[in-house]
Amino acid sequence: EGKKWLQGLCVERPRWGRNVPQGSPFFLLIKPVQRVPRYRLLIQELVKHTPESHPSYDGLQAALEVIKTIATHVNESIRSAENEEKLHALQRLWDDPDEVDLLEAGAGTRRLVKEGFLLRHTRRSKVKRYYFHLFNDM
Repeated sequence: EGKKWLQGLCVERPRWGRNVPQGSPFFLLIKPVQRVPRYRLLIQELVKHTPESHPSYDGLQAALEVIKTIATHVNESIRSAENEEKLHALQRLWDDPDEVDLLEAGAGTRRLVKEGFLLRHTRRSKVKRYYFHLFNDM
């Protein structure tokens, strides 16, 4: 229904399509993951431009605190899901999955802190590269 409305708007106002990527008005529709940050910015701007004496000011302040809490929760959930996905991918890399169990032992608390190459300089002036994974608990 919303798409039809936007398409109709583009037909009514052809100039609109020139400023929109590939003539599509759908960039105006925000994705669910973008809603919370945009609402936060919107409410911040409303608070910024609303006089403290205005009857809605206290409600806007309360709404801003709520949206900040929600944004923090959403971000933590996203980070947790990304970490779990990364642990699954690392677990699949092991030749013998029973040798190291990255998923069960951590019981949801294990986090990948850092990963990357480390260089080891040998006595014979050789440099060996090793790829390491650092976890919060092992």
